[in-house]
Order: sequence, then structure tokens, then C-alpha cells
Amino acid sequence: MTPQRMREAAQILGELGNGRMANELMVLAEHTEKGTVHQGALAAVSALKQADAVRDTFLNALQQVKDYEAELERTSTDRVNQRAEVAQLRAEKRISPRPPVRLEDCPVGLFMFGETLAVMTEYATNTTSRQRDAYIVESGEYFWGGVSDPVERENLMVIPCEVSG
Repeated sequence: MTPQRMREAAQILGELGNGRMANELMVLAEHTEKGTVHQGALAAVSALKQADAVRDTFLNALQQVKDYEAELERTSTDRVNQRAEVAQLRAEKRISPRPPVRLEDCPVGLFMFGETLAVMTEYATNTTSRQRDAYIVESGEYFWGGVSDPVERENLMVIPCEVSG
């Protein structure tokens, strides 16, 4: 590790609140430039390499958080756009809600659950429970309606939607 990298690492450590380690690193950088490095300093260099690895892990985690936040923002925007599209279709009388029914009794086609637009199919992946497949329009994910039990899912109240040209 070069003295310049040591100083940069010391600055980062100082910013992260570890002033003692930052000071030791600055002293090590000075000794390295003067050529007066001894075994203890070499051990410190090893520790700094580990600190670099920890910093890199931290920066990677921070980037993952930023990516996740961006994905949440995109998803949120998509939901707002979907709600606007559904509202427009309702206003144009192209989607007409029917009376609520249990999911088990929902006809094939579009239905609303809260603000989620989904589609009921005539197919059943799990043939033993006869639970028909339903998917969320926005994401393509399997529709569970916030429950994990198939019986609870079948008893959810949904609003079938009639679609016209």
C-alpha cells in the first residue's frame, strides 16, 4: 500500500469516526515515506488491507441499497401509472366492476383486489387443491393477496371486471 493510499484510507476512517486508527495510519504513511517501517508497521499494513476489504464490502452494500431504492421508486411509479390507466379505463367505461365475489368463484378474466389489477385463468397449476392460477398484471407474479394459505386465498373477496372494446 502506498503512502498516498494510506492517507486516503486514514481520511475515510476519520470520516467514519475511527480517529485513532486514522492517526495510526497517518504515522505509518510517514514512516513508509522515510523508509523507517518496522515489523509492527507491516502488521498494521496487513490490518489496513483488511480494512480496505471491509470498506469495499460496505461500499458494495451501500450500492445495493441505492439500487434497491431505485427499484422501489420505479415500482412505485409503475403502480401509479397502472392506477391511472385503470382509472382512465373505468372512466371510459371500458372496465366495469361487478359485485364482489370470493376468489374461488371469480370468473376467468380481470379482477381487482384493493388497488391491484390481476387476471384469473382457467388453469390450475396445483391440480390436487383445484386452486386456479391468478397473476398480478403489473408484475406477472402469482397472486396471493397477502396470504400464504391456499384456503385463505380462495376466500379473499375480489371484484371481477368486465372489459369492453
